[in-house]
Amino acid sequence: MRFFLIVMAATLLTGYTGITAPALAGQNVDIVELSRLADQGDPAAMADLGAAYFHGKGVLKDPFKAKCWVQRAREIALDLGDDQAVRRAERLWNKLELWKFSGECSGPSPAVSGPAAGDRFVEPVTGMAFIWIPGRCFSSPAAKGGRACPDGFWMGVHEVTQAQWKRIMGNNPSRFKGDDLPVEQVSFDTAEEFIRRLNRDSGMIFSLPTEVQWEFACTNRGRKQPFPWGREDGRPQANCGGCDTGNLRGKTAPVASFAPNTLGLYDMGGNVREWCRNPRRSSARDEPVRGGSFVDNVSRSKCRSGDRMIPRLKAYYLGFRLVAERR
Repeated sequence: MRFFLIVMAATLLTGYTGITAPALAGQNVDIVELSRLADQGDPAAMADLGAAYFHGKGVLKDPFKAKCWVQRAREIALDLGDDQAVRRAERLWNKLELWKFSGECSGPSPAVSGPAAGDRFVEPVTGMAFIWIPGRCFSSPAAKGGRACPDGFWMGVHEVTQAQWKRIMGNNPSRFKGDDLPVEQVSFDTAEEFIRRLNRDSGMIFSLPTEVQWEFACTNRGRKQPFPWGREDGRPQANCGGCDTGNLRGKTAPVASFAPNTLGLYDMGGNVREWCRNPRRSSARDEPVRGGSFVDNVSRSKCRSGDRMIPRLKAYYLGFRLVAERR
């Protein structure tokens, strides 16, 4: 009974309850799904996996692994600013007395093959540069249930330029002309046509980012920061109304004119608003837009700020960037 009460108290401290409650009641545990979520960086799943190893539920009993997973859960929760998950990991650490088990944890998560954070590749047809963003779980109002666990993805280092657009489409719809300027006056529908042609010519799979992917990238992989440049909201150096834009006020700026965010992505706030896609769209009446633009004030550059626009809309403050799946 004492063990059951400890378990229930731990479960109530987390927003993640899909596995812990049945596991600690003695039922079967979906270790595969639990491990997948833990490997993606969900601190609640990490703590649950630690409890599973401690009690031998669905895995061989291994208190040392339990210690490492719970310790890692606390580290990730602190990094994400998830106070609830921090408290839950600390409660498990103390209740299970995990400090008793000797050995240093070099990292409980197995090494992940494939691209590493910050890796880049250049798409050969257009010359677009992409950077690898490893996935993990984070809290997001754009996600169903308020929590998302995106897989890793490649994201365009900057917005699609007019030169890149012309290589695929053979025209230039932009109001402000310049090869290094972002392409604008592009509707969602024409952006999708650009993607179809690029996928055909390049043999790869590109798409517009989902709102979850865009927000994840803007916030430096789901951290609690309101702007792509962090918490500053005075006069940041970016191309937006109220920003420190130098001599660029009232027009688009060449891409990468200002400092990138921590992940190496440029213009996540300001320059042009960016089309995103809604994978759960029930109608084609509107599509999400993120990022603010040179005509928007600083607050519109918040990572969680967004709009909905009809897919055929074209505007001189509206462009896009691309994502690609794992190569």
